[in-house]
Amino acid sequence: MTKEEALEKVKEDKDFLEKYQEWNNDKDVVIVKIREYGLGLQYVSKTLQNDKDVILAAIENNAENAFYIFDKLKNDKQFVLLAVKVNGLALEYMQHFNNDKEIVLEAIKQYSGSIEFASMNLRNDKEVVLAASREYGLGLFFASADLKKDKELILEIAKVNKYTCKYSLLKGYQTFEEIVEKEGEEFLFSCWNNLSVEVRLMVANHPKFIPTKEQIEIGIKDRNSETRQVYQLRQDEWLAKIEENKLRNSV
Repeated sequence: MTKEEALEKVKEDKDFLEKYQEWNNDKDVVIVKIREYGLGLQYVSKTLQNDKDVILAAIENNAENAFYIFDKLKNDKQFVLLAVKVNGLALEYMQHFNNDKEIVLEAIKQYSGSIEFASMNLRNDKEVVLAASREYGLGLFFASADLKKDKELILEIAKVNKYTCKYSLLKGYQTFEEIVEKEGEEFLFSCWNNLSVEVRLMVANHPKFIPTKEQIEIGIKDRNSETRQVYQLRQDEWLAKIEENKLRNSV
């Protein structure tokens, strides 16, 4: 089999490298496999486990692959910067850099939820919390107790995320209908990660609740296992209803 043939076959067959192990050490074939189907670094040849291009492709596909890289690279700041730029969640596996502001800000830029893995010192840094608040308001949720009470910071965050300073109002709401009536579904998802677990579960379990595809993606990554489970169980039901509504509206 020529390399050109191998590059085509690996795109079509997720088990290609298991069937043709002679290609396990070919960098181009392995990278295609990683990008098409995902491949854990623990299954890559020892030679390619130390190849930066292969490692970055694997981390981009799944941050957990950062766990398998050699200590030499884990301690290389320039490489860690590249890793968090392709997948901010890689910060979880680079904890010796979780107090490095430059690296944490790059991780947050790629995915705001990466602030969860920053040091407490940086979660008490206004610049870091503000950077993480530009998407879904995650910064305030993971901020230090002192910054959560900082009115000046909350007002600053409100300029980039207009719902941030309102999320605490939901604590008194008892039903899905009450939340939607008083705040609207747009608000509900703009502050989703700042809601209590109880409220998120109440919303996800409600029979009238139909999230968008983007909202489903948020829900199946929820930090709470029960909420994630509900989203995973109802995902097919919701996607079917979304398609039904699309067809109905097109008539």
